[in-house]
Amino acid sequence: MTTTIERRVTRLEETTDGGGLCPECGWDGDASKVEYVVEWQDPDGPTEPDEFCETCGRELTCTIHMYWGGSA
Repeated sequence: MTTTIERRVTRLEETTDGGGLCPECGWDGDASKVEYVVEWQDPDGPTEPDEFCETCGRELTCTIHMYWGGSA
């Protein structure tokens, strides 16, 4: 029986080697098609964890913390 990580790595390798689309997130390896969205959140509120595609492992969201003045 194959472990989850082995299945994910196999799917990732198949997706990147074949140059095809990921069947779940649609990633085709072309970074020029990436959509960027900036969402301002309350710095004292909860943050959402980063999300990854279950099929190819591509990072779907990325949280960047920025601080202006004051201490972090």
